[in-house]
Amino acid sequence: MFKRKNDKLEDANELTAQGIVMLSQSKPDDALVLLRKATEIDPNNAHAWSFLGMTLTMFGRTGESLVAFKKATEVEPNNSENWRNLSGSYLQMGMPVEATIAAERATEVDSSDAKAWYNLAFLYIHFAKHEDALHAFRMSAKADPSNHETWHNLGTALQDLGQIEESVDAFRHALAIEPRLAASWSSLGNSLSRLKRNDEAMEVLIHATELDPQNSNAWNNRGVVAYQLELFEDCVESFKSAIEVNPSRFAAWPLLAKALAYLNQDSTTLKAFKSAFPQDSEVWLQLGINYNDV
Repeated sequence: MFKRKNDKLEDANELTAQGIVMLSQSKPDDALVLLRKATEIDPNNAHAWSFLGMTLTMFGRTGESLVAFKKATEVEPNNSENWRNLSGSYLQMGMPVEATIAAERATEVDSSDAKAWYNLAFLYIHFAKHEDALHAFRMSAKADPSNHETWHNLGTALQDLGQIEESVDAFRHALAIEPRLAASWSSLGNSLSRLKRNDEAMEVLIHATELDPQNSNAWNNRGVVAYQLELFEDCVESFKSAIEVNPSRFAAWPLLAKALAYLNQDSTTLKAFKSAFPQDSEVWLQLGINYNDV
């Protein structure tokens, strides 16, 4: 007895639903079997192809997942999520050009797809298309104003293009949503410093380092602002903390050396550094000091 076409479609939908349940229960092997069967019964089931692609990705079978995501876009070309998935799959395959084209298609299909714009922005950054990346972050923030990461990255994009006043607003948006994000406090402090608003910047950066004492960028930014405010003791301690968190932060050393000189602590402190860094360390080159002279 043969099943009618509608019955087969219902079977495929049921198998897809079961496959999704298996994924939610962390049973990808079972999901893979069910979703494959669904696409065999109904090759025009975009939902099944999409979840099959996701499942194959979990197994690291990126070539097969790419085929599945492509099929989903062919069956349902007006679904931005399908193009988003295809873009991610291309990226995993090391094909950024194709990934960008797919991400652009996702935004054409649905200009309110915040995730598509967000992903596209990073692809533009990869190709050093910073103006395009800025536009993409703006569109993502417009589509979903509640995402603090979007506002933070928008702020960074504005910084990179020298639009510092606007970057302050973007970082403040991020912090209004997630006030404990030390990276945004640090970046806000950096922008305020670049606007010569160093007193505000210092207050912000103190807060950043209190929120996350392991944030080397925050300590470094605090050190720079402390130096500009001639708060040399705070400058020294900030740069020391930046280096302790990230010993390869060589950019901190020149200002640290100047601050130490102001405090007449260079000899004692540099000898302490000598025990921590070997003679061939890049630190000494950055400082412009001969290791044997310390």
